[in-house]
Amino acid sequence: LQQQDAESTAQPVEFRLATVVNYNSTSGSTLLFDGDTATKWYADIKPTESCVEITWRTNQPVMLNGYTVATANNTAEKSYRNPLVWVLYGSNDGREWTLLDMVGNADEVLGKTNETPFGFIVKDGGAYDRFMLRVCGDKQVQLSELVLYGTVEE
Repeated sequence: LQQQDAESTAQPVEFRLATVVNYNSTSGSTLLFDGDTATKWYADIKPTESCVEITWRTNQPVMLNGYTVATANNTAEKSYRNPLVWVLYGSNDGREWTLLDMVGNADEVLGKTNETPFGFIVKDGGAYDRFMLRVCGDKQVQLSELVLYGTVEE
């Protein structure tokens, strides 16, 4: 894990949301990609599971350099909704996934700050057109934004 300014390494990546596994429709995962830290993705985690997954496709394969995640609008009051762990994967077929980054102490990294972006560097990620974010938490998780940075492969 390297927390740095991922924005300085590349440009934001255009993509379309493909599949969402989400348990709360009032704060859906499309809000994670809307460019507005005042909105948020929120999910109740089912008692039989400890994680939720969001998958999406980019318009072309992307060599991912880094990404940012931003805390939600009420994290200072409800920091227990911070993810405990998240794992970012890449794929070109949607069946076999390559680990790109894992943050194991996410609740400590994000802390009790509202609408704050945190940058992470992805090293040796390869070029992928599908991505999955697996977020694990304790009953509820929330983030306001996810932005990928990289270069589009021609």
